[in-house]
Amino acid sequence: MIEQSEIRLKKIFNRYNKPLLKVSTIYCCWLSMLGMLSAVLLEYCFYPQFLYDFFIVRLGCVAFTGIILLLTYFKFGDNHISLLHILTAVIPCLAMNIMIYMSEGSTSPYYVGLILIIVMASSVMPWLIRDVLVVIGVIIVCYILACLLHTKTPLNIKIFLGNLYFLLFVAGLSISANYINAKIRFKEFKAKHKIQALLEEKEETELKLIRSERLNAIGTLAAG
Repeated sequence: MIEQSEIRLKKIFNRYNKPLLKVSTIYCCWLSMLGMLSAVLLEYCFYPQFLYDFFIVRLGCVAFTGIILLLTYFKFGDNHISLLHILTAVIPCLAMNIMIYMSEGSTSPYYVGLILIIVMASSVMPWLIRDVLVVIGVIIVCYILACLLHTKTPLNIKIFLGNLYFLLFVAGLSISANYINAKIRFKEFKAKHKIQALLEEKEETELKLIRSERLNAIGTLAAG
């Protein structure tokens, strides 16, 4: 009985969490688009030879993120907000990994962009643990593929493993932080829900007492 009540409460919490997901998805879309466009200056420092190609990749990322932002204002966005807020982090991750693959693979400093995506997503988005695991899994797998499939420069095992370890370390911290935050938010929601239930029960009891007093008064008058 207690488990069923807990499952029911979690379903209510997920519905309660949806508007917050929508707002955070909108904010993350704007941050992602602005970040992608403003980071064009990095190409002047690291990869001036890829300036045009990387700009096309960044524009593609901005375009897809803009579509996600647009969808949040329609019914489709309301019905699939969990998917959209996952894609908000996945799309810039794919763009960064494409640039890593095109440039230097394992020795590219652009892996730092993946860390920024993890940190930004975990700090801004009210992730469920399932969602953050999906996003981080995609980021790690895409980074490994970008490094292994790159053939222009030899794979530097030490740098690759070092970068991968750092990504996994930050990912572990993010997963732990999101798990704790999700627990705290659910605990707060549970407390509010319990208080609301007690208030509703109190109001219902008061209404029953009022009805009972009225019926007693009517009964007294009828007896008189």
